[in-house]
Amino acid sequence: MARGESEAKGAPQAGLVIGAVFGVACLASLLAVVTAHRDTTPTPVARSTPAPFPGAYGLLTSLRWRDCVEGLPPAPLEVSLRARGYVAEGAPRPAPGTEVEGGLDDACGIVLIRGTSRPTPSCGQTAVAVAHCGPGPIALVGADGRRSVAAFALPGFSAGDAPSLPLDERLAHAEAAALLAGAGYEAGDLAVDLRVGGRGEVTLPLPPAPATGCVALVATLAGSFDDVVVEHGGGIRGRSRPAGHGDARQALVGLPHCAGPDGTGALRATNVSTEAGLRVVYRAFTPPTGPGARGATTPLRRVGGELGALVADTPAR
Repeated sequence: MARGESEAKGAPQAGLVIGAVFGVACLASLLAVVTAHRDTTPTPVARSTPAPFPGAYGLLTSLRWRDCVEGLPPAPLEVSLRARGYVAEGAPRPAPGTEVEGGLDDACGIVLIRGTSRPTPSCGQTAVAVAHCGPGPIALVGADGRRSVAAFALPGFSAGDAPSLPLDERLAHAEAAALLAGAGYEAGDLAVDLRVGGRGEVTLPLPPAPATGCVALVATLAGSFDDVVVEHGGGIRGRSRPAGHGDARQALVGLPHCAGPDGTGALRATNVSTEAGLRVVYRAFTPPTGPGARGATTPLRRVGGELGALVADTPAR
């Protein structure tokens, strides 16, 4: 082969080699630039402190008196009652006079009264929920040709359970037991009945915290007050307005109650306006034992007056 031909063929090959080397060098330079500008700071791993009572905040602070369910506009009372375990006893019926049969036979429950005259609904409702047992009559104020009534029985509730408590409050605690049982909470059979004095903003006494773990405290309040503030973990967790009017207002609230310095919360009633103060009834619930656990709607059998007995009497989990 002639020397000229060899040089002619070698030139392109040398160009290819030089080009490849140059390309590799450029690519390396680009990678170096990208690497130099890349944020090499490790991404912090979010570490959330487990709640001492998982799921309790939302569940307990959502408790409301049956008339005061959340929502705009408020959900019909029939929806609230069915969620709390009540069963309708027949269809609504007219109640034009000043007296109506309760329609609950041998059961206890709620009679819904709809109409334009008293008793007056509260919490934006168009009906009044009256606690009642048996078929006996209910006195109404004023005649109303457009008024109707409907009865809702609470299965498993007995008029003989904790008879020293007013029926309305016993039903409210049974409703709370039904709502919490679906999430695995089990009710104790003891309630503590207190009279709490004071005017203005009143902080309610709580039972001692458990030695270990947590319980859920459910409380009913009765008297003259504006609302109930629930505090836990250093902040306000909920605010519950009462049903009723004047000195006959009622509320149902709940809060986690745990061992440790940060495990207890507070309940405050605002604008208490009678010297008699408030009637407060506490009941303790133990938390679920595991995923999918079903709680028990244990009847409320006993009533005491000592806060210390409430948590000490609660079975350990």
